[in-house]
Amino acid sequence: MVDHYEAAQYIPNHFTGKVIFHAHNATYLMWDRYGKEGNNWVMRTIANCEAKRVAKFESDVCRRSDLFFASPNDIDNLSKIGADTSLARETYHLGDDTQLALPSIRFEETEKRLLYVGTLSWEANVDGLLWFIEQVWPEIKANNPNLILDIAGGNPAQRLVDRVAQIQDIHLLGFVDDLEPLFKRSRVFVAPLTFGSGIKVKVLNSMCRGLPISTTSVGAEGIDADHLTHLCIDDTAADMANSIDRLLHDQRLWETLEQKSRERVREKYTWDRVLGFMVNEINLLSA
Repeated sequence: MVDHYEAAQYIPNHFTGKVIFHAHNATYLMWDRYGKEGNNWVMRTIANCEAKRVAKFESDVCRRSDLFFASPNDIDNLSKIGADTSLARETYHLGDDTQLALPSIRFEETEKRLLYVGTLSWEANVDGLLWFIEQVWPEIKANNPNLILDIAGGNPAQRLVDRVAQIQDIHLLGFVDDLEPLFKRSRVFVAPLTFGSGIKVKVLNSMCRGLPISTTSVGAEGIDADHLTHLCIDDTAADMANSIDRLLHDQRLWETLEQKSRERVREKYTWDRVLGFMVNEINLLSA
């Protein structure tokens, strides 16, 4: 059982048994997107080289596997580098579905606060947050002077620390062990990703809790969700600012996303459902 492509290097060359690969992402795609979206031309060049190197290795892992699990969008992207989709089975990276048992968050009990949760040393998260702070935040803040953005996550990149220090009402909270108080007081969860790959656990976690989400098509990829029904999905700064402003004020829209996002998680993205399917497929291969 190979969990993430990097573990494949430890399969002995003489091994002749079955190999099952769990692809956490189509990782080459993350580097490929960064090579197109990044601001630093040196890093773009390095990312393009890394995309080719990782694509070759991921393709080799898929070819060596007798079965591989990946999210639907990652299966599509791995097929582009030669993976045999007849050996693919759908799975998902899931959030904390125990949150489905918690009572709904109530619009009137929230504050005008945005919440972001993520690893702040991860380049995709840092890049997306800086884009949000530079391009989206000023417009929302102009319409909502009392708005606050809370950013939870450990080990923030220094350039993020430096930028946040210059802006009022954006708070770096560090690692937060219990997110529930943040979820209950916030009105909108933001996941402004401009590159990356795979299903974003932070998005599914927020859907589990029922906190309406503003994200991009990259943030929503792999999740069966519709714009303005389960999530707000916008790829331009102006559109994202408009959606967030609506969620801050439009209680009916807010409650639609709160209810529909939790319903979608119950339907498709619980651990029991996904792990039960994976066990069945593994047993079939082993029979």
